[in-house]
Amino acid sequence: MIDYTIDKHIYNIDLLKELCIAAEKADSENEMFSVINKLSEFIQENPQYSYIQSFDIAENLLIDIINFSNSQEYNLNNFIERYINITNNQLIMADIIDKSYKINVYFVGIDRYELIPNIINKNINFICISLDVENVFKKKKHEFDVLILSEEATSQNHDLTSLFDKIIYYDKYINNTFILVDKLFYNNYDYNYLVNSITKAKNNNTHEIFVGHSYSLNGIDDTKLNENIVNLSLSSQDIYYSIKIAKEIIDYNSTIRKCYIGTGYWTFHFDLSKSKNNEAIGIEKIFYPIFEDSHHYEYVNTKSIINLNEHVDTLSRAIFNIDALYNCLSKLIYDSNKSYFTSSITRQSLSLLGDKNLDLLDAEEKYLLGKVRAEQHNKLIQYQITKEENKALLSEFLIYLKKRNVQPVIVNFPTSKYYNKFLDKRFKEEYYDIIESLNKESKLEFIDLNNNLFNDEDFRDFDHMSDLGAYKINNILKI
Repeated sequence: MIDYTIDKHIYNIDLLKELCIAAEKADSENEMFSVINKLSEFIQENPQYSYIQSFDIAENLLIDIINFSNSQEYNLNNFIERYINITNNQLIMADIIDKSYKINVYFVGIDRYELIPNIINKNINFICISLDVENVFKKKKHEFDVLILSEEATSQNHDLTSLFDKIIYYDKYINNTFILVDKLFYNNYDYNYLVNSITKAKNNNTHEIFVGHSYSLNGIDDTKLNENIVNLSLSSQDIYYSIKIAKEIIDYNSTIRKCYIGTGYWTFHFDLSKSKNNEAIGIEKIFYPIFEDSHHYEYVNTKSIINLNEHVDTLSRAIFNIDALYNCLSKLIYDSNKSYFTSSITRQSLSLLGDKNLDLLDAEEKYLLGKVRAEQHNKLIQYQITKEENKALLSEFLIYLKKRNVQPVIVNFPTSKYYNKFLDKRFKEEYYDIIESLNKESKLEFIDLNNNLFNDEDFRDFDHMSDLGAYKINNILKI
């Protein structure tokens, strides 16, 4: 009898799953023979499964199809019939082998991160035990015992390696995994920030939400927000996705009573899914993975954005729910940040002026650069169809909010005088026409902050707020 270890068991289960997928996809004679050969090798190398009926059946079916393939009676139709019998039995065999060898996971010590109950796979027999490990269980046939041991419990004198098939040292494992998660978190920061913000907003403690693009992302100081409000704004978040986010939360959380929608004069002319620059990458990296909706953008990708699975070993995948592990550690990072902006991701680091401060530039340079920025947005004025579509979307959304007893608040965020001087005047005219029209249809609150209340020091660049400006807006909105 070979030494059948937990590593061998996990490897075999993964191999069988791969073979099942390959068997299902095989559509040529050569591909079918390839599956048969690999399955034959598996049968020969794993006699420990001989007590399982489907294993013996698989062996007999393989002998039969091999003899048939080498006989003069061979024909493709009969071969396929035999092949189908083998693949059907293969699925049964994979499932039975997986269930025949129970994996018991024991935890000893202190779960300082409060993760364990949430990250153990459902098919695992999980037991939390005392430090008196030796008297808790007796080893049984066809079972594997894994100990998750916190470093605080390692002072015991007896050697635990003889009792368990594997020992995972909790603090070391979680700390190493946290380093991986931290890297993945910041590799696609906006996605992870938004996912965690949505989760937070679904909590019954949240009564108000803020959606919108970079104006409301930068125009709100998250660290000073009231506890019952969550800011879900992101750069390039258009009206379509702002509404998607808000509905995702409101449909789940019936305690939401107010929805702020951050805007600028050009907002109604902007559609992320029709962008011709790199902004549309936000759909691939952020919005499509969350909502599986690319709006007008032609993009389809079913691959999960979370790829922690690629960085952990097979034992981890067998014992832990890797997505749940990622989500738990991701939440720790999100909660510790307390804001979109961090020590490394500051408003200044995203400034269109780089490391320069707007209030320190001379007047000529301010107007010159303000014109450059305004002209970037002026290109949007031509998109009248987009404007009408966004107006219709917002009109529908206001009806939706009314039915759910949620008060809509549209906020027009400040932009500097150096920017406003050169922004196409039609933006302002069409913006206020839409606001007036929407207000007639549905009762909404409109707060216009694009006035003379703000100084140069309140802007980090020509149309985004500095820390000071965001603090002022918090106070004005009383949020």
